[in-house]
Amino acid sequence: MLQDASILAIVEIVLFGPSLILSLVTTFKHGFGRQAGWIYLALFSLNRVIGASCQLATETHPTNRSLYEAAITCAGIGLSFLLFATLGLLSRLHDGSSSFAIPTRVFRLLHLPIIVGLILGIVGGTDLYSQSSSDSNQGRDLLKASVILFLVAWVVLAIITIVTLARTRLADASERHLLFAVVVAMPFLFVRIVYSILADYDTSTQTFSQLDGNITVRAFMATLEEFAVVLLYLIAGFLTPVISRAAVQGAGSFYDSNTTQGPGRNGAGGAYNGGNERGRFAAGGAAAGGFLMRRWERRTARFTGQRYGDGYANGYGRNGAAFKEGHQAGVTDAV
Repeated sequence: MLQDASILAIVEIVLFGPSLILSLVTTFKHGFGRQAGWIYLALFSLNRVIGASCQLATETHPTNRSLYEAAITCAGIGLSFLLFATLGLLSRLHDGSSSFAIPTRVFRLLHLPIIVGLILGIVGGTDLYSQSSSDSNQGRDLLKASVILFLVAWVVLAIITIVTLARTRLADASERHLLFAVVVAMPFLFVRIVYSILADYDTSTQTFSQLDGNITVRAFMATLEEFAVVLLYLIAGFLTPVISRAAVQGAGSFYDSNTTQGPGRNGAGGAYNGGNERGRFAAGGAAAGGFLMRRWERRTARFTGQRYGDGYANGYGRNGAAFKEGHQAGVTDAV
Protein backbone atom coordinates (compact mmCIF):
# COMPACT_ATOMS: atom_id res chain seq x y z
CA MET A 1 0.00 0.00 0.00
CA LEU A 2 1.30 3.45 -0.93
CA GLN A 3 2.29 5.88 1.79
CA ASP A 4 0.57 9.26 2.05
CA ALA A 5 3.63 11.07 0.67
CA SER A 6 3.63 8.84 -2.39
CA ILE A 7 -0.09 9.48 -2.97
CA LEU A 8 0.58 13.22 -2.89
CA ALA A 9 3.48 12.67 -5.30
CA ILE A 10 1.06 11.06 -7.77
CA VAL A 11 -1.28 14.04 -7.39
CA GLU A 12 1.62 16.40 -8.14
CA ILE A 13 2.51 14.47 -11.29
CA VAL A 14 -1.13 14.66 -12.41
CA LEU A 15 -1.22 18.42 -11.76
CA PHE A 16 2.17 19.54 -12.96
CA GLY A 17 2.56 17.17 -15.90
CA PRO A 18 -0.10 18.99 -17.96
CA SER A 19 1.09 22.37 -16.63
CA LEU A 20 4.53 21.58 -18.06
CA ILE A 21 3.01 21.19 -21.53
CA LEU A 22 0.84 24.30 -21.17
CA SER A 23 3.82 26.29 -19.90
CA LEU A 24 5.82 25.33 -22.97
CA VAL A 25 2.92 26.34 -25.22
CA THR A 26 2.70 29.72 -23.48
CA THR A 27 6.46 30.14 -23.67
CA PHE A 28 6.49 29.51 -27.41
CA LYS A 29 3.63 31.98 -27.75
CA HIS A 30 5.38 34.85 -25.96
CA GLY A 31 8.99 33.91 -26.65
CA PHE A 32 11.86 32.64 -24.55
CA GLY A 33 12.98 36.08 -23.34
CA ARG A 34 13.79 36.25 -19.66
CA GLN A 35 11.31 39.09 -19.17
CA ALA A 36 8.43 36.85 -20.32
CA GLY A 37 8.45 34.72 -17.14
CA TRP A 38 6.60 31.70 -18.48
CA ILE A 39 9.75 29.73 -19.21
CA TYR A 40 10.22 29.51 -15.44
CA LEU A 41 6.77 27.95 -15.10
CA ALA A 42 7.93 25.19 -17.42
CA LEU A 43 11.10 24.72 -15.35
CA PHE A 44 9.07 24.67 -12.14
CA SER A 45 6.61 22.10 -13.49
CA LEU A 46 9.50 19.93 -14.68
CA ASN A 47 11.11 20.28 -11.26
CA ARG A 48 7.93 19.15 -9.53
CA VAL A 49 7.46 16.15 -11.83
CA ILE A 50 11.05 15.04 -11.20
CA GLY A 51 10.76 15.54 -7.44
CA ALA A 52 7.46 13.68 -7.23
CA SER A 53 8.87 10.83 -9.33
CA CYS A 54 11.83 10.50 -6.96
CA GLN A 55 9.47 10.55 -3.98
CA LEU A 56 7.38 7.83 -5.59
CA ALA A 57 10.50 5.77 -6.35
CA THR A 58 11.37 5.61 -2.65
CA GLU A 59 8.46 3.18 -2.25
CA THR A 60 10.42 0.51 -4.07
CA HIS A 61 13.92 1.74 -3.11
CA PRO A 62 13.59 2.93 0.49
CA THR A 63 17.32 2.76 1.19
CA ASN A 64 18.45 4.75 -1.83
CA ARG A 65 19.78 8.05 -0.42
CA SER A 66 20.10 9.62 -3.85
CA LEU A 67 16.33 9.51 -4.32
CA TYR A 68 15.76 11.34 -1.04
CA GLU A 69 18.43 13.89 -1.92
CA ALA A 70 16.81 14.55 -5.30
CA ALA A 71 13.33 14.82 -3.78
CA ILE A 72 14.33 17.25 -1.02
CA THR A 73 16.42 19.31 -3.44
CA CYS A 74 13.52 19.66 -5.87
CA ALA A 75 11.22 20.58 -3.01
CA GLY A 76 13.64 23.28 -1.83
CA ILE A 77 14.54 24.97 -5.11
CA GLY A 78 11.06 25.00 -6.66
CA LEU A 79 10.30 28.35 -5.03
CA SER A 80 13.11 29.99 -6.99
CA PHE A 81 11.37 29.29 -10.30
CA LEU A 82 8.07 30.74 -9.08
CA LEU A 83 9.90 33.87 -7.87
CA PHE A 84 11.69 34.12 -11.21
CA ALA A 85 8.34 33.83 -13.00
CA THR A 86 6.85 36.60 -10.85
CA LEU A 87 9.88 38.78 -11.46
CA GLY A 88 9.62 38.15 -15.19
CA LEU A 89 5.97 39.20 -15.38
CA LEU A 90 6.60 42.39 -13.40
CA SER A 91 9.66 43.13 -15.51
CA ARG A 92 7.57 42.85 -18.66
CA LEU A 93 5.14 45.44 -17.30
CA HIS A 94 7.97 47.87 -16.60
CA ASP A 95 10.17 47.05 -19.57
CA GLY A 96 10.79 50.02 -21.84
CA SER A 97 9.75 52.71 -19.35
CA SER A 98 12.08 55.73 -19.18
CA SER A 99 10.37 57.61 -16.36
CA PHE A 100 8.81 55.01 -14.05
CA ALA A 101 9.94 55.06 -10.43
CA ILE A 102 11.44 51.55 -10.51
CA PRO A 103 14.58 51.41 -12.71
CA THR A 104 15.47 48.34 -14.74
CA ARG A 105 18.57 47.64 -12.65
CA VAL A 106 16.33 46.82 -9.65
CA PHE A 107 14.89 43.86 -11.54
CA ARG A 108 18.37 42.77 -12.58
CA LEU A 109 19.72 42.97 -9.03
CA LEU A 110 16.74 41.04 -7.69
CA HIS A 111 17.90 38.02 -9.67
CA LEU A 112 20.94 37.79 -7.38
CA PRO A 113 19.29 36.64 -4.10
CA ILE A 114 17.09 34.20 -6.00
CA ILE A 115 20.06 32.68 -7.84
CA VAL A 116 22.10 32.43 -4.62
CA GLY A 117 19.10 30.86 -2.86
CA LEU A 118 18.78 28.37 -5.72
CA ILE A 119 22.45 27.37 -5.42
CA LEU A 120 22.26 27.05 -1.63
CA GLY A 121 19.13 24.94 -1.98
CA ILE A 122 20.85 22.52 -4.35
CA VAL A 123 23.96 22.16 -2.18
CA GLY A 124 21.93 21.99 1.03
CA GLY A 125 19.57 19.35 -0.30
CA THR A 126 22.52 17.24 -1.42
CA ASP A 127 24.28 17.46 1.94
CA LEU A 128 21.18 16.97 4.11
CA TYR A 129 21.07 13.19 3.64
CA SER A 130 24.82 12.74 3.82
CA GLN A 131 26.14 9.98 6.08
CA SER A 132 28.38 12.56 7.73
CA SER A 133 26.64 14.41 10.56
CA SER A 134 28.67 17.57 9.93
CA ASP A 135 27.67 17.59 6.24
CA SER A 136 24.06 16.95 7.20
CA ASN A 137 24.04 19.89 9.64
CA GLN A 138 25.70 22.07 7.03
CA GLY A 139 23.04 21.08 4.52
CA ARG A 140 20.27 22.09 6.92
CA ASP A 141 21.95 25.46 7.52
CA LEU A 142 22.24 26.05 3.78
CA LEU A 143 18.55 25.28 3.32
CA LYS A 144 17.72 27.79 6.07
CA ALA A 145 19.80 30.47 4.35
CA SER A 146 18.18 29.61 1.02
CA VAL A 147 14.61 30.12 2.22
CA ILE A 148 15.54 33.41 3.94
CA LEU A 149 16.86 34.72 0.61
CA PHE A 150 13.61 33.66 -1.01
CA LEU A 151 11.70 35.57 1.67
CA VAL A 152 13.79 38.70 1.00
CA ALA A 153 13.09 38.38 -2.72
CA TRP A 154 9.35 38.02 -2.01
CA VAL A 155 9.32 41.19 0.12
CA VAL A 156 10.96 43.20 -2.67
CA LEU A 157 8.56 41.71 -5.23
CA ALA A 158 5.62 42.62 -2.98
CA ILE A 159 6.82 46.25 -2.83
CA ILE A 160 7.20 46.37 -6.61
CA THR A 161 3.72 44.87 -6.99
CA ILE A 162 2.17 47.51 -4.71
CA VAL A 163 3.90 50.33 -6.57
CA THR A 164 2.79 48.88 -9.90
CA LEU A 165 -0.77 48.40 -8.67
CA ALA A 166 -0.93 52.10 -7.81
CA ARG A 167 -0.45 52.87 -11.51
CA THR A 168 -3.05 50.42 -12.79
CA ARG A 169 -5.12 53.18 -14.40
CA LEU A 170 -2.27 53.78 -16.87
CA ALA A 171 -2.09 50.15 -17.90
CA ASP A 172 -3.29 48.88 -21.22
CA ALA A 173 -6.28 46.57 -20.72
CA SER A 174 -4.49 43.60 -22.30
CA GLU A 175 -1.57 43.93 -19.87
CA ARG A 176 -3.66 44.13 -16.71
CA HIS A 177 -4.10 40.37 -16.71
CA LEU A 178 -0.42 40.05 -15.80
CA LEU A 179 -0.62 42.51 -12.92
CA PHE A 180 -3.79 41.03 -11.44
CA ALA A 181 -2.33 37.52 -11.69
CA VAL A 182 0.74 38.63 -9.73
CA VAL A 183 -1.39 40.44 -7.12
CA VAL A 184 -3.51 37.33 -6.48
CA ALA A 185 -0.47 35.02 -6.55
CA MET A 186 1.61 36.92 -3.97
CA PRO A 187 -0.34 35.63 -0.89
CA PHE A 188 -0.04 32.05 -2.17
CA LEU A 189 3.71 32.52 -2.58
CA PHE A 190 3.96 33.91 0.93
CA VAL A 191 2.18 30.89 2.46
CA ARG A 192 4.48 28.59 0.49
CA ILE A 193 7.57 30.41 1.79
CA VAL A 194 6.24 30.26 5.36
CA TYR A 195 5.84 26.50 4.97
CA SER A 196 9.48 26.18 3.88
CA ILE A 197 10.62 28.33 6.80
CA LEU A 198 8.71 26.13 9.25
CA ALA A 199 10.06 22.98 7.59
CA ASP A 200 13.68 24.16 7.87
CA TYR A 201 13.57 25.86 11.28
CA ASP A 202 11.07 23.77 13.25
CA THR A 203 13.19 20.78 14.20
CA SER A 204 11.12 19.84 17.24
CA THR A 205 8.39 18.25 15.14
CA GLN A 206 8.05 16.58 11.75
CA THR A 207 4.75 18.28 10.97
CA PHE A 208 6.23 20.55 8.31
CA SER A 209 8.81 18.17 6.87
CA GLN A 210 8.78 18.37 3.08
CA LEU A 211 9.20 14.61 2.71
CA ASP A 212 7.69 12.78 5.69
CA GLY A 213 5.69 15.52 7.44
CA ASN A 214 1.94 15.85 7.87
CA ILE A 215 0.54 15.21 4.42
CA THR A 216 -2.51 17.44 4.90
CA VAL A 217 -0.38 20.41 5.94
CA ARG A 218 1.96 19.88 3.02
CA ALA A 219 -0.92 19.57 0.56
CA PHE A 220 -2.64 22.79 1.66
CA MET A 221 0.47 24.89 2.41
CA ALA A 222 2.73 23.77 -0.44
CA THR A 223 1.17 21.85 -3.31
CA LEU A 224 -2.08 23.83 -3.45
CA GLU A 225 -0.23 27.18 -3.31
CA GLU A 226 2.19 26.18 -6.02
CA PHE A 227 -0.50 24.97 -8.37
CA ALA A 228 -2.58 28.12 -7.77
CA VAL A 229 0.36 30.33 -8.78
CA VAL A 230 1.07 28.26 -11.88
CA LEU A 231 -2.59 28.29 -12.89
CA LEU A 232 -2.89 32.07 -12.43
CA TYR A 233 0.20 32.78 -14.51
CA LEU A 234 -0.86 30.36 -17.25
CA ILE A 235 -4.30 31.98 -17.52
CA ALA A 236 -2.66 35.41 -17.68
CA GLY A 237 -0.31 34.14 -20.37
CA PHE A 238 -3.14 32.89 -22.56
CA LEU A 239 -5.16 36.08 -22.11
CA THR A 240 -2.27 38.46 -22.76
CA PRO A 241 -1.52 39.23 -26.43
CA VAL A 242 1.95 38.74 -27.81
CA ILE A 243 4.08 41.88 -27.84
CA SER A 244 7.58 41.78 -29.27
CA ARG A 245 10.45 43.09 -27.18
CA ALA A 246 11.38 45.56 -29.93
CA ALA A 247 7.86 47.01 -29.88
CA VAL A 248 7.95 47.40 -26.12
CA GLN A 249 11.30 49.19 -26.13
CA GLY A 250 10.48 51.30 -29.15
CA ALA A 251 7.15 52.64 -27.96
CA GLY A 252 7.77 52.72 -24.21
CA SER A 253 5.66 51.08 -21.55
CA PHE A 254 2.22 52.26 -20.57
CA TYR A 255 3.71 53.73 -17.41
CA ASP A 256 5.76 56.30 -19.31
CA SER A 257 3.20 59.05 -18.72
CA ASN A 258 5.72 61.86 -19.24
CA THR A 259 6.05 61.14 -22.95
CA THR A 260 2.72 59.58 -23.86
CA GLN A 261 -0.91 60.55 -24.03
CA GLY A 262 -2.36 57.23 -22.92
CA PRO A 263 -0.86 53.76 -23.43
CA GLY A 264 2.66 53.98 -24.85
CA ARG A 265 2.20 50.97 -27.09
CA ASN A 266 -0.43 52.77 -29.21
CA GLY A 267 2.36 54.60 -31.00
CA ALA A 268 1.61 58.11 -29.78
CA GLY A 269 4.43 58.04 -27.26
CA GLY A 270 6.90 56.88 -29.87
CA ALA A 271 5.81 59.60 -32.28
CA TYR A 272 6.19 62.30 -29.68
CA ASN A 273 9.59 61.04 -28.61
CA GLY A 274 10.71 60.92 -32.22
CA GLY A 275 9.67 64.53 -32.77
CA ASN A 276 11.32 65.58 -29.55
CA GLU A 277 14.59 63.99 -30.60
CA ARG A 278 14.45 65.77 -33.94
CA GLY A 279 13.82 68.99 -32.04
CA ARG A 280 16.94 68.49 -29.97
CA PHE A 281 18.98 67.78 -33.06
CA ALA A 282 17.65 70.88 -34.80
CA ALA A 283 18.31 73.03 -31.75
CA GLY A 284 21.88 71.78 -31.76
CA GLY A 285 22.11 72.75 -35.42
CA ALA A 286 20.93 76.27 -34.68
CA ALA A 287 23.47 76.66 -31.89
CA ALA A 288 26.24 75.38 -34.12
CA GLY A 289 25.18 77.83 -36.80
CA GLY A 290 25.35 80.76 -34.38
CA PHE A 291 28.78 79.67 -33.14
CA LEU A 292 30.21 79.49 -36.66
CA MET A 293 28.73 82.85 -37.61
CA ARG A 294 31.01 84.62 -35.14
CA ARG A 295 34.01 83.47 -37.17
CA TRP A 296 32.93 83.74 -40.75
CA GLU A 297 32.52 86.66 -43.03
CA ARG A 298 29.23 88.50 -43.09
CA ARG A 299 27.97 86.98 -46.30
CA THR A 300 28.99 83.44 -45.33
CA ALA A 301 27.51 83.93 -41.88
CA ARG A 302 24.13 84.85 -43.27
CA PHE A 303 24.16 81.81 -45.50
CA THR A 304 25.18 79.48 -42.66
CA GLY A 305 22.60 80.96 -40.30
CA GLN A 306 19.95 80.38 -42.93
CA ARG A 307 20.91 76.69 -43.15
CA TYR A 308 21.20 75.93 -39.46
CA GLY A 309 18.44 78.22 -38.23
CA ASP A 310 15.49 78.60 -40.56
CA GLY A 311 16.20 75.37 -42.42
CA TYR A 312 15.81 73.25 -39.28
CA ALA A 313 13.04 75.38 -37.84
CA ASN A 314 10.63 74.60 -40.67
CA GLY A 315 8.15 71.86 -39.77
CA TYR A 316 8.98 71.48 -36.06
CA GLY A 317 5.96 73.33 -34.66
CA ARG A 318 6.35 73.92 -30.96
CA ASN A 319 10.15 74.15 -31.10
CA GLY A 320 10.34 76.37 -34.21
CA ALA A 321 10.42 79.64 -32.29
CA ALA A 322 13.51 78.57 -30.35
CA PHE A 323 15.33 77.66 -33.55
CA LYS A 324 14.48 81.00 -35.18
CA GLU A 325 15.78 82.83 -32.13
CA GLY A 326 19.04 80.93 -32.43
CA HIS A 327 19.27 81.89 -36.07
CA GLN A 328 18.59 85.59 -35.40
CA ALA A 329 21.12 85.64 -32.57
CA GLY A 330 23.71 84.09 -34.83
CA VAL A 331 23.14 86.68 -37.53
CA THR A 332 23.30 89.54 -35.02
CA ASP A 333 26.56 88.27 -33.55
CA ALA A 334 28.06 87.90 -37.01
CA VAL A 335 27.13 91.45 -37.94
